[in-house]
Amino acid sequence: EFKKLAIDNAVRNCIITVSILIVAYITQNVVYVISAYFLSNTLTSGIRFIVLARTIRTESETQHTESLSLGKHLSAMNLVSNISLYLDKILIFQMLGATPLALYALALAPVKQLQNISKIIRMLVLPKFSTRSPRELKATMHHKIWIFYLISFIATVGYCVTAQIFFTKIFPEYHEALL
Repeated sequence: EFKKLAIDNAVRNCIITVSILIVAYITQNVVYVISAYFLSNTLTSGIRFIVLARTIRTESETQHTESLSLGKHLSAMNLVSNISLYLDKILIFQMLGATPLALYALALAPVKQLQNISKIIRMLVLPKFSTRSPRELKATMHHKIWIFYLISFIATVGYCVTAQIFFTKIFPEYHEALL
């Protein structure tokens, strides 16, 4: 279902972008532009939910219960990660102010892009993992985790080295963000 998901996300993002551009073209008010984003995002998510709810086939009661339990668990995990995603920014703004928050956001921008790559990899790998038995996963997962850690370590060291060059050459006025 990856192709359907990719097409669905592309259409959804296009609708959101077009609505923001139209509102930004008509009015220069930031509140209206932000409202257009939230409204279009909510509407497209609601439409996706309605279409998905109508297309899901009825499953047996045990499968439904297991799926519901997994869905609740994943939603709770997503909620915690979303709270932690923004909590640091709220705390930095409240305790240090807007300028340190801007430096923090600038310093973390490349890291956020790497996190996006990680999300894409997760979307690609999860269907392949779900087709394997727990025995197969246990046999091969140890090796794959070490490879992932090695790649992550190399990426982290590479970022630490290039960040110094990046901030020194391209953004010399933001040298505080280097730390």
